Amino acid sequence: MGEKNSFRVFRCLDCQSLYTEKMSDEVENYDYVDYYKEANLTVPEFVWNSLRNTVSTFEKYKQNGRFLDVGCGAGILLEIAQEKGWQAEGMEVSSPAVEHMRGKGFKIFQGILNEANYPENYFDVITMTEVIEHVDDPKEVLCEISRILRPNGLLWMTTPHANGISIKLLGSDWSVVCPPEHLHLFSKKGLNTLLNEAGFSDCRFVMHGVNPFEILSHFRNGKQTVEIDSQGLANNEAEFDRVQSSYALNSWFSGGKGKDQIKKVLNSVISTVRLGDTLKVWATLRK
Repeated sequence: MGEKNSFRVFRCLDCQSLYTEKMSDEVENYDYVDYYKEANLTVPEFVWNSLRNTVSTFEKYKQNGRFLDVGCGAGILLEIAQEKGWQAEGMEVSSPAVEHMRGKGFKIFQGILNEANYPENYFDVITMTEVIEHVDDPKEVLCEISRILRPNGLLWMTTPHANGISIKLLGSDWSVVCPPEHLHLFSKKGLNTLLNEAGFSDCRFVMHGVNPFEILSHFRNGKQTVEIDSQGLANNEAEFDRVQSSYALNSWFSGGKGKDQIKKVLNSVISTVRLGDTLKVWATLRK
């Protein structure tokens, strides 16, 4: 596709997933220790509400009650899972996030998944939100999850979509194409293949969400310069921030039942045509 941040980015001709060529040790040395700070350890209320709805769907998988969030970050999923009666624990590489969640009494392993040595067939549910695009060997991670998840347990995950509307319109200018932070962006076909190879079956995918601010900014200005104010409106005075602009957009849609219904309709349409910028995945394990 071209070069981004001095890394060459390629698209698989078979599955259409994107991957970054490793050109130096920068990939291995990318520092996530300070990835989380006080500002991004707090998330808006609509995120809590959305994740509460998601965790509610996990109840049918509860047998031993063990729940693991890989890359738990600010720990929102852990807090919600605990509220709903799960024995929730997390894994995270960022020291501030680990200290934050340990301070709330959660059991958190600091490091990468393969170093944690969780027992086999241990968890009922494992979640992984916006993580797999960061890891050097995603198949290795999925195989380890397969080992520690019980038979017929659930893996729920989200990740950017390599075939969504933003990548089609913006190409490598899409802010989510950002090596060495993001090393892989998956299509449905590519991620389904990896999940099947790791032992998962009955994989269900939903593709939804789009950030129109970035697309509009790109075509208006030829560069990503957009600022989102408190009402979720855009002006052209600051560098584009994909997280804060997304928060602003979703906060606006959360401002009443009418807006919420509009969001549901839009997401339904985007998902139907498979052009959403986020992949959500529900995958069960066969053993």
